Amino acid sequence: CSSDLIPLHIASRRSGAMARSNAFVLLGCLVGAAAAAPVAINASLQLFKDHDARIRLDGDCSAAPAGAVRVVTTGDEIHEAGSKSWRWSDTGKIPCKASESVCQYSRRAYWCPAEDPTDEIHCDCEPCPCPAGTGGFACAACAEGGCGEGQRCTTSIMLSDTISKAYTCKFSEAFERSPSYNLFFGGGWAHPVAFVQWQPQNNGSTSNENVFLDFVVNMCSRQQPVLFQCVCRDCEVFRDSIDSVTQEQTGTCSDKSVPSPCTRCGSCSCSYPDDTVMVGLARTILEGVKGGATLGCTGESGLCSAILDDLPVKLEMSCEAGGCIDANMVEQSAFDESAGLAWSTVAMACLAGIMAFSVFMLVYVFSRGACKRRLASIAPLSAPPACTSGPAAGVLSLRWRDMNCTRAGKQVLSQVSGAVESFAGGAGCLVALVGPSGCGKTTLLEALAGKVAAGDSGEVLFNGQEMNPVSRQRLISFVRQDEVFGPSLTVREVLEFSASLRLRGLSAVKRAGRVSWAL
Repeated sequence: CSSDLIPLHIASRRSGAMARSNAFVLLGCLVGAAAAAPVAINASLQLFKDHDARIRLDGDCSAAPAGAVRVVTTGDEIHEAGSKSWRWSDTGKIPCKASESVCQYSRRAYWCPAEDPTDEIHCDCEPCPCPAGTGGFACAACAEGGCGEGQRCTTSIMLSDTISKAYTCKFSEAFERSPSYNLFFGGGWAHPVAFVQWQPQNNGSTSNENVFLDFVVNMCSRQQPVLFQCVCRDCEVFRDSIDSVTQEQTGTCSDKSVPSPCTRCGSCSCSYPDDTVMVGLARTILEGVKGGATLGCTGESGLCSAILDDLPVKLEMSCEAGGCIDANMVEQSAFDESAGLAWSTVAMACLAGIMAFSVFMLVYVFSRGACKRRLASIAPLSAPPACTSGPAAGVLSLRWRDMNCTRAGKQVLSQVSGAVESFAGGAGCLVALVGPSGCGKTTLLEALAGKVAAGDSGEVLFNGQEMNPVSRQRLISFVRQDEVFGPSLTVREVLEFSASLRLRGLSAVKRAGRVSWAL
């Protein structure tokens, strides 16, 4: 390791004692021959507690500690002046207003006016140059010439079951523009960094803690920048098989929708510092993380994907990596290629094609005559039966009689009766409750659904059998007119988020199945 690298550690309130954090962990010590334990660091060190040491406003990094940053007068996160609304720029980085190109600190970040007077720009940070032989976030990974004699620095981001690596990751643009991003970073704060430390057990590590994920919000803030940390244990590396002819990929990684090779971990836990800027809802979600995780990276695009079973989002990141390995070591390929099966696969594909063509011709010849006969025998469609009020017309019948409801001392419903029926063929009536605001439409729906108040009266019958309020709550529901879900979420995302909070006892696969069933 380089002698001028300083070990650091971050204290966490949720992990009991000291939680390992690789937000600024120095991984120049991680080599392929023998794995060093994750370096322990303390949040009271100067880089974290002293923003004057961390942020170089004058741009001079000559005496800055490793991990320091400097403020620049450009950014792509645009906030409406005096509002919580923000958006990403569609034209990349944009400069501050030419006449006022100075970033001023307020509201936990540095800002400058935009050319549009209704907007302001969140000023970006850029890291100070790292010492020779180091690179990545906080100069924590190796770079060319940064490893010892007989070793070299690999920058491949593919996971290995024998090589420890440090990853510096930023969320992909697609993820940052998705509703999932707003779950943890609803206020913006310009490109949080994910720092990942991979410690495979096959590299001599005696600990079952193999993956360390740390998320750092804005480094150009005078507040402590670490957002939250996760540790995953009992991790195993998998390589999918890929058919050399069809290029079909199968295995654990593709099943989890992450690149190959990937690691599957048995359990994870997350924590956060006491002074994190993370919102309360995100804290609650993280405290419930106990299940496993899957992480995979592809060398072709530089993208990594991480899925924690107990989190409702898939983290998609663009990453760089660094790790010291023996100079003559050759890293394994991304796939377990099934080259030996190539010819048998071709033969099977040809045979399947011949059989499919033969079957197609037989079906085609047979179906031409059958189709004409079948079309001739189809009678014209008849109109659905008209809606009637007689009980004999309905197979399913919901009736209510003499409904009386009082709200806030006012009689809202008085002796209201009605019925909804379906027919033997499966058709039913579309019934509309029409009336001015305040006439009792919602109150009637609530009463039918079993949401009654003291003093309410009336009968609700299903196929002639009276139903009490408790049984009605199980069988009858209605959608309210008020917006109660996130306006930027799809229906599936709303259900997945709700399931992750309400069905924590189920695995992610079973929760996904419940959501698909509901849809």
